[in-house]
Amino acid sequence: MTGTAPQGFEKRLDEFAGGAPAGPRVLWEISTRLRLLGDTHIGSAAPSAPHSAESEVDQLLDRDPQTGKPRLRASTLAGLLRHHLADRCDPPGRADATGATGSGERGWADTLFGAPAVPEFAAADTEPATMSALDIDDAVADLPQDANITVRVGNRIDPDSGTAAPGAFWRMEVLPAGTSFTVTMRLRVPDGGDEGRLLALVSTAAAGLAADDRDDAPENGLPGPIRIGARTGRGYGEVVAEAWHARRHDLHTPEGWEAYYAREWQTRWDDARDILENSGRPARLESAVDDTFAALRTAALADAGNDEWAGWTARDFERTHTAFHHELDARRADVRCRDVLVVTLAVAERPTRSFVPAPFDDPGGTPATGPWPGLLLVGDTPAPDRLGEVDRAHRTRPRYSGGRVQWRPELGGTALFALFKRTARSLVREIAGTAEQPGTEWDVSGDPAHNWFAHWWGSDTGPGGDGGPRPARLRLRSPGVLSESTTLRTTRTTIDTLFGDTVDGRLFTDDVEAGGVARVVLDATDADDALRGLLTLVVRELHTVPFHSIGGDAGVGHGRLTVRSAVLVSRRPGEDPERTDLLRAINDPAGPERARAADWLAELHKEAGGGADPSAAGTPSGARSPRAQPSGVQPSGAASSGGEGNG
Repeated sequence: MTGTAPQGFEKRLDEFAGGAPAGPRVLWEISTRLRLLGDTHIGSAAPSAPHSAESEVDQLLDRDPQTGKPRLRASTLAGLLRHHLADRCDPPGRADATGATGSGERGWADTLFGAPAVPEFAAADTEPATMSALDIDDAVADLPQDANITVRVGNRIDPDSGTAAPGAFWRMEVLPAGTSFTVTMRLRVPDGGDEGRLLALVSTAAAGLAADDRDDAPENGLPGPIRIGARTGRGYGEVVAEAWHARRHDLHTPEGWEAYYAREWQTRWDDARDILENSGRPARLESAVDDTFAALRTAALADAGNDEWAGWTARDFERTHTAFHHELDARRADVRCRDVLVVTLAVAERPTRSFVPAPFDDPGGTPATGPWPGLLLVGDTPAPDRLGEVDRAHRTRPRYSGGRVQWRPELGGTALFALFKRTARSLVREIAGTAEQPGTEWDVSGDPAHNWFAHWWGSDTGPGGDGGPRPARLRLRSPGVLSESTTLRTTRTTIDTLFGDTVDGRLFTDDVEAGGVARVVLDATDADDALRGLLTLVVRELHTVPFHSIGGDAGVGHGRLTVRSAVLVSRRPGEDPERTDLLRAINDPAGPERARAADWLAELHKEAGGGADPSAAGTPSGARSPRAQPSGVQPSGAASSGGEGNG
């Protein structure tokens, strides 16, 4: 802190620059190391990257045009951080700073990331455009040892049949699990700017990249972290910030000016990489800012006896640090309206006799309650060490945990979301009375029930069949990683339909998963009661006798999933989360959960059935189907017919 007084340096700097410098007074260098927890596709904006050659791969990774290395663009990360900050801190009416929608008032995301000019026709006063206070650099991928870029193969699931859609087949390059990015950014605090507030906003945005160390976070209705890359709505793109570092430069002092401007860009990037490699770096940005302020205040107090400005500087640091925590506490209130459905699924099926006793059952014996473990095969290419032994294998994906990569079986994000969507689609069509209509006609019919369904679950067409596809507003937080399962090798053959004997040369060997459980989390923003009612019915379908399955060989009973537990958590700003045990709502007709679910189902029938009373009976409409009733497994005929078909 010793040396030239700040006022003297500023005067000489003004003379050197020919006037007062226009840059920031304080600049924070912030760096972090991001780690991909699963294999992830980070593509370019174009369908085919302009720097790529002809390839059979449909979706290529975004690469640096000079080095050819995969990269994470600065604009991608800035957009994700801005969206997280606006979603968390800005009410919906303030989300649009242009004034075209909402109130036109600028929110906290605009304060940090800048905003366009508010036009004269806006409800709010006209405001000039502002620049972003946060600059971010492109980050190059560092692949883990003994891991390479691979190609993942996938297909689209038809929402009616549950089978692979013809021609909807794609290949995409993916970065391996464990890939890291060293991200560098700079926070520019203008002269007279609120340093504590800007630091708090950056820390709040960066909290979306923090590791969620609370196992019960979904059960409390807490939102998921930021995801990167493609297919984030199907549980992919998990990323975590492992370490943070922050360094403050006062550009109106000779020491601060030299520490920043006397270094080249490559030197700054190399310094950030070296610092983050050291162990002990905090996993949250707010902790890194605390460490920086503590070190600066300690150094200033040590120089207080030799420099009269040092004492003032130490007090300034303390005031700014206090303001930082005050603003950080003010931003902790989450304004999002979020519903989280946490479901535990088992690869199993409940037998028919758990609902309807068979005539040959012993009346005094123990009823067969199940569920019985089942088999699952979401097909994938076998691992290289098994290529010569099996024809098909169940899908496994890499997962980075504890410093190493483990391959774990999973239900599959596409297959799992398609199961939920297909079940919900059939229920809505029954309520709307359009179950007999071909699905392709229903999609373009303009039916209000379809428009409401497509709003939440997505659709290939716009309202009334016009426009492009609509994205789903329901999102899978994870692709359903299986635990407690066993790999089982099975052999099957083809039976001649005429003579009933085996067909020569038609012998196949599969590696399937037997049993196992997976925890699945579905997120919905601004959900209504009708959606909650539909999710309740979907859980009921999978808890009793599921009509749908996932994966291959469904015709011989594979791919049945049974719900073991299901909790719907509704979270509203300023309120405690409301938890509803959906299995109690299904099984306990006298419980409070049933009454709450009945209200949701009434709204569902209004939304999808034109306001019909869901408790009405004796009408020919599909809305009166036992599967769409608000009660639990009451109609014995429905349970019996469903059980006989799947028993």
